[in-house]
Amino acid sequence: INIILNSVFLFVFNWGVMGVAAATVLSKVVNLIIVAAMGAVLIKAKQSPERAQPRKILAQIVKIGFPSAFETALYNVAMTFIVCFMNHMDTDGMNVTARSYAMQIANFSYCVGAALAQANAIMTGWRIGAKKYEECDRGTRKAVIYGLVTATCFSVTFAITGRFIVHIFTNDIQMIDLVVKPSGDAIFPVIMGAIFMYLFAVGGTYFLGIHMGLLAVGAYIAMAGDECARAVGMVLRWKSGKWKRTLLFHFPLFHLSTIPTALA
Repeated sequence: INIILNSVFLFVFNWGVMGVAAATVLSKVVNLIIVAAMGAVLIKAKQSPERAQPRKILAQIVKIGFPSAFETALYNVAMTFIVCFMNHMDTDGMNVTARSYAMQIANFSYCVGAALAQANAIMTGWRIGAKKYEECDRGTRKAVIYGLVTATCFSVTFAITGRFIVHIFTNDIQMIDLVVKPSGDAIFPVIMGAIFMYLFAVGGTYFLGIHMGLLAVGAYIAMAGDECARAVGMVLRWKSGKWKRTLLFHFPLFHLSTIPTALA
């Protein structure tokens, strides 16, 4: 749907960027409707005798979901600052466009790791409910190893073949050179995100990109530093084991018998 609407809005109505945005929003709305309809048909939560009270489940979802949403909001605001800084790097938008190309290519390098992280988050919820903390550690380590291996393989491949891949988007030599040059426990991630996104990503983009004159390359370095710093922080947090006490203290309702219906 997204591809079809993009084609219609861009080549028939000539709506440009507005057409791309409209196609994206409409396709997501259709996707939401499909997911909601299929969920209502396939998931018979109301028929389960173990189903917990909706208000209790909603309260727990809000406790976990609101901080997570806030972290996403912080990330989007940080990206807005970064794009704003990059718009000041030149008058023709070369650096912002180069960042867009680089991000599209980079998305493939960590898509497997992101999928593993989401799957592991679901399994971790089940295992915490069952108080199987050792399985949580094993599952997380396995997901991290697989994610790192796949991300490294993709990243090395893209670094080697980057110049050829960018030709898919543009034949501008200056642009090609600019792109390929740089070959629950929900409160803690919010704090980490707020500190490192703005210290490393936003501050680093301004310092390296504008003050040091590295332009888009400086933004790449700053955003990579943000991801690496947060990754180290998350590993240290996981190894400390404090997340176990936090989750059990805030969410005592999540025991083994209620986890399946709660998720449903």
